[in-house]
Amino acid sequence: MLDGKVLIEEVNELLGIDLEDGPIDTIGGLILFEKPEVQEGENISFGNWKFAPIEMEGQQIRMIEAIKKKRLDCPLHNTFNFSFALLQDTHFT
Repeated sequence: MLDGKVLIEEVNELLGIDLEDGPIDTIGGLILFEKPEVQEGENISFGNWKFAPIEMEGQQIRMIEAIKKKRLDCPLHNTFNFSFALLQDTHFT
């Protein structure tokens, strides 16, 4: 799980992707920027990843599930979920 307030820069490091942050700082903000009417459980794709808000309060995304898309070149690979417990001031190396 990702907190909606996690910085895009941190998401890029954790998942090994390259989301552009521009004027948007957080993963929750990026999802809302891309799809302002997003609903809980709805998937938004960025590259090989899907992000699904799983907890919202009004228009604020609290928690997000990051899901890596299955590889098309190998039918034995299934979609798998990555859950991250992000603690304030904790860095993963």
